[in-house]
Amino acid sequence: MLVLPRPLTSLRGIRQELAEFEKNSPEWCTVSAVDDDLMHWNAMLAGPDSPYSGGVFNLDLQFPSEYPFKAPKVRFLTRVYHPNVKSQSGEICADIINEVGVRSGPEIAKQMHENRADFDKTAQEWTKHEAHSYVVALDAALGGSTVSPSDSGSRDPPEGGEDADSEPAMEQPFELLITQHGDSLNPSFIRDLPEDMRSKLEQHWIEERDFYWRLKHRKIALAICHSEPGAWEPAHYMTSRCPPEKAQYKVGRTMFETDRVPKGWPQRMNKMDEIWVPTKFQEKVFVDGGVRPEAVKVVPEVVDVDFFDPDKVENVYNLASETTFEMTEKTTVYLSIFKWEERKGWKVLLTAYFEAFSVEDDVVLVLLTNGYHTSSSSAGDFKSLIEEFASKAVDKPLDQLPRIHVLPPHIPQEAMPSLYKAANAFVLPSRGEGWGRPHVEAMAMERPVIATFWSGTTEYMTEKNSYPLDIDGLIEEARAKGKQAREDMVAKYSPDVIGDIVLGHITRILELVAAQEEDVAAATHEEL
Repeated sequence: MLVLPRPLTSLRGIRQELAEFEKNSPEWCTVSAVDDDLMHWNAMLAGPDSPYSGGVFNLDLQFPSEYPFKAPKVRFLTRVYHPNVKSQSGEICADIINEVGVRSGPEIAKQMHENRADFDKTAQEWTKHEAHSYVVALDAALGGSTVSPSDSGSRDPPEGGEDADSEPAMEQPFELLITQHGDSLNPSFIRDLPEDMRSKLEQHWIEERDFYWRLKHRKIALAICHSEPGAWEPAHYMTSRCPPEKAQYKVGRTMFETDRVPKGWPQRMNKMDEIWVPTKFQEKVFVDGGVRPEAVKVVPEVVDVDFFDPDKVENVYNLASETTFEMTEKTTVYLSIFKWEERKGWKVLLTAYFEAFSVEDDVVLVLLTNGYHTSSSSAGDFKSLIEEFASKAVDKPLDQLPRIHVLPPHIPQEAMPSLYKAANAFVLPSRGEGWGRPHVEAMAMERPVIATFWSGTTEYMTEKNSYPLDIDGLIEEARAKGKQAREDMVAKYSPDVIGDIVLGHITRILELVAAQEEDVAAATHEEL
């Protein structure tokens, strides 16, 4: 009798279990090996009918060589509120074979047993914020009906044909699935989306179980992962799986703010078929850092020039109603929007402002900021930090310096166009931008932009449409630059323009995948 070493026995058993599960798994669960390592699995499951309903949970399973006599280590990559799951690491505090479970959260356990209603409510909130996957299904034109699991998956092309000069040729529409990936979901951003955008998304909403049914049973020709490479499978932290296991062509869309590539990124990026970056600056940085040159494609970001349109703003944001000092129509307003971190150059901004103006000048610097790896979170917190910095930098209290107004960190998205229009100029001397979303939004609103001309901003800032730092000019010149800025945003970065670019790349890739399938089919036929 031949006795196999236990690891080999385990591998055979695990291979059989994985194959069986992939073949017969329920619609609400998917499982796959991580990088073809049979001892390391990733699982995605939709929450059952419970406080976890509506959530999509990502789990990591690592099998010991002693399996099945020792249980695998299982941890949630998605944060979950449960007494047997450590909230920070996601580890499950139980070994059903060898050890007695130890509750990681005694307070949670107490709440679960003594006040189940409160426990369920908290678990539901966690599920909503941590495990909720905002999933929509769209067709290529954002106008067709979504495909249900019972549909065949094919549709007729739209009537009327296409202009070959303006749009890429497409034989038939394709189905597009969108779900949250990378950073955690921001429910307030979703809640405050403009009504027309919300309704457009809600028209195509599908339930998570429907999404994972499609993911399991449909052919995935192309997966585009919009995140930093650390989130790509296998992810370094809690997030949804991307790219999916069955994706035939994998694209990573990413960027960074420096002239160096973070350690480990080139290796991860070179596992993707393509890397999409928003700027030529980023293309050079990644290629110089070791990413395959032929894989990097420049696909600019979009600015919604219909939403950020100065002619559509009826009521300008009323800053005067929020300030403790007097403002008039003649007050010059400088607006700056950024995360509160050193990279954004807030100290440079304040120092320059204090040097350029005095307390007698009719100016105000308006800041819209939010905390980033800091305990500061309110307008009052940031005002205190500014006051502390001012006392050290210029040795003066704020009441002896040009005026500053800090807005509440959360301004609804629908109010942003009116806020931009309330400003005379947008200013941000940051040390680096991957793209610079506030910059292009301000430019679309015809606001003259004063910003660092380096990194991502070099893609769209020019001498004709914006100002480099330390440039003085006339009011009419500033207005002219603002108008030129909007013209450039409409011509180069509007949804229609960038949509055509993205659609062109998708069409190219789908044609490539189809050709590869034909080659495989032909080769198989020849062998037969």
